[in-house]
Amino acid sequence: MKKTEALSVINCNNDCTIEDIEDSFELSIFALKKKFIERFPPIKIMLSTIERLKRLKKVKNTLQISVPISTIKFISLKFKDISLNKFLKQYQIEANSIKLNIANVYEPTLFIEQIKLLIKLHQILFFKLVDIAQYAPKDDELTPIKLSEQIDIYKLNKELLILNKEDNKLSEYISNVKTSYFYTCVLIAHKQIKYNGLRREI
Repeated sequence: MKKTEALSVINCNNDCTIEDIEDSFELSIFALKKKFIERFPPIKIMLSTIERLKRLKKVKNTLQISVPISTIKFISLKFKDISLNKFLKQYQIEANSIKLNIANVYEPTLFIEQIKLLIKLHQILFFKLVDIAQYAPKDDELTPIKLSEQIDIYKLNKELLILNKEDNKLSEYISNVKTSYFYTCVLIAHKQIKYNGLRREI
């Protein structure tokens, strides 16, 4: 990447001081962070964000921009074979850790790593719901589900606690009750897997 192109990416020109360049770069990173602060964006948006961060990485290298040191927590995403309720609680913990890491990161490569972890976490959630529900929805069931619709983990966990059913009983339940939030979440999971072309990890 040439210097003029790198400067244009962060809305700077040859007249900008190094302080201006560093400020503009940091603002560009912060603008991408904002997408993850309140609620996580859909996977397709996360993937496009990764591409924008790769471009900013080139800008950083070309202009030799120095950034603050990032302090992030290590996240492994190694879930044991646990019940759905326990999984959802652990999911929330890991999701909050990733969000905190994103808030504290300034380096594009580290930011990309956190987004990839978040995509993997979403994928684990979707397949967990699909596997437990053992329910194959028809196309007309998926039509009303928006691709931007997200799973409210707190709401789902609360409903499951009230239902007080073992995981192996949820398949029978969802086949008979189409008004539950669990049913809606399973549809969201199916649509996300299909639309994003998600594949199980071997």
